[in-house]
Amino acid sequence: MISNLIDKVKHQFSRDKGLSSALYDIMGFYPHHIDIYREALSHKSRFVSSQSRRQPGKIGDNERLEFLGDAVLEAVVSDILYHRYTRKHEGFLTNLRSKIVQRTSLNRLADEMGLNRLIQTNKHLDLHHNNVGGNAFEALIGAIYLDRGYARCKAFVENRILGHLLSLEGVEKKEVNFKSKLIEWAQKNRIRWTFQDADPIEGATSGEQVFRSKIVLESIVVGMGTGRNKKESQQAAARDALLAMRRKASLTDSVFHAKEERTAMEAAPIVALPAISDADAKVSEASTENAKAKKSTSGRSRRKTAPKTAQATPAPKAQAENPDKEASQKVAAPAQTPEKASAETDKPQAEQAKPRNRRRGTRRKTAADKSSREEIIAAAEAAANGVAEQ
Repeated sequence: MISNLIDKVKHQFSRDKGLSSALYDIMGFYPHHIDIYREALSHKSRFVSSQSRRQPGKIGDNERLEFLGDAVLEAVVSDILYHRYTRKHEGFLTNLRSKIVQRTSLNRLADEMGLNRLIQTNKHLDLHHNNVGGNAFEALIGAIYLDRGYARCKAFVENRILGHLLSLEGVEKKEVNFKSKLIEWAQKNRIRWTFQDADPIEGATSGEQVFRSKIVLESIVVGMGTGRNKKESQQAAARDALLAMRRKASLTDSVFHAKEERTAMEAAPIVALPAISDADAKVSEASTENAKAKKSTSGRSRRKTAPKTAQATPAPKAQAENPDKEASQKVAAPAQTPEKASAETDKPQAEQAKPRNRRRGTRRKTAADKSSREEIIAAAEAAANGVAEQ
């Protein structure tokens, strides 16, 4: 309170009563060093045709103070949000801070608090289509920091800005990161996107560079934007693209149609093998016929060498009806002699039972064949003995 009274008394004897009173209405306190504030309100367009800013001891433009005020404003807002939102995570605080300190918000604040009326610029400069107001607001923060310190900067932002001109509740619900929203939508729909920077243009009256950007979705330009840097121009282009696609459904359909054409071209059909020459075709045909002939020959040889099923010979009768007649038939025929018969009986049983391979199969000896052969041999021996006795 005492310091305000002292400043008010000094104000009565000041040479810049008009500027000092206007700043008091905006800040809520009187400035100590009025020249700092006068520099903060001087745009560089004022010095385009003169050399005033290059002369030592003269008041220059507000670009240096704008640089300082930008950093101080971000620190002050971070400090306020950190202590006000004690349970919010870092992402929420960062997003909210970016909404407060963005250029469009600062331009609106400079207009609402009456700061634009105090800016010294070129007479032909249009403040409503540039960021002059936002730049001057940052320069004012830098001037307050140099004149009164960090505590007064924080009190000014917390009481004069966030408490009256800017509602934190409204800022929370405000969407400002149009670029992130557009990129997220494109990625979910697998649409190719890219930001292309157009050539910057010089301001018509201020001499500032104005950057231009365009957003391209599937080779279709859907939005254009301008700004004092690439970041602002891309945000403006993304906002323009979102608004255009919401208003015109045909534009969105064109983007998806272009996506379908691109994916169809990427998924190329299978290409058949190239044709071979006539000579190669003949060689291939001959080798195929040889393979077939070999396969047929091997099949026939396998069928010939396959063993046939052994056919069992009918077993002779166990007893002959006429033993004498059967014996005489054996003697008349060129049958076995007693010596051969006896020699055959002396052969091991295993050798007699050994199978004999013949052309029509293998004949196996059964127990009935063996007994029949023994009976025949016995009958032959008896007949031989009878002849010898005679």
